[in-house]
Amino acid sequence: VDSIVENLDLRKIINRYKNLGCPGYHPKMIIKIIIYAYLPNSYSSRKIKDFTANDIRCLWLSGMQRPYRSEERRVGKE
Repeated sequence: VDSIVENLDLRKIINRYKNLGCPGYHPKMIIKIIIYAYLPNSYSSRKIKDFTANDIRCLWLSGMQRPYRSEERRVGKE
């Protein structure tokens, strides 16, 4: 998942990412978490949040960051 997302051209997503308010999470990190969580059929934002807190591989993909559920939902919709 890490190498696939790192090789994707995400310029359109990154350009849409707004720099307002507090700094957000990098879109690549959120996409890695979502793809990795979808592999074992974890689709809800609540399950993804739990996954990021309890799965060591997911923690590695996220750089030990635990994004809020609203952030995962927002990137997932875009």
